[in-house]
Amino acid sequence: MSAQHLRDLENRRRHATLIAVLLDTAATITNQILDMHDRIVGRMFNEAKRKHEQSFAESRRARTRPNPSLPTMVGEGRTSAQSVTNE
Repeated sequence: MSAQHLRDLENRRRHATLIAVLLDTAATITNQILDMHDRIVGRMFNEAKRKHEQSFAESRRARTRPNPSLPTMVGEGRTSAQSVTNE
């Protein structure tokens, strides 16, 4: 509906039409805002999940990798309990 069509309507009809258009526009904008919010929160969740999984994988690799700074008793014929009591 154009401005010329609105001008041809009586005042009550014109005001009612404008209010109906405003309410419809408000509903449309609200839906668009909620959709955008869902996309942003979903993107943030996926990024946090990816970072968590990456951190977990790195910590798992660090736990399974031998630490060269720790002394090894393997092959010396002593258990860890014997090495503590003998030293």
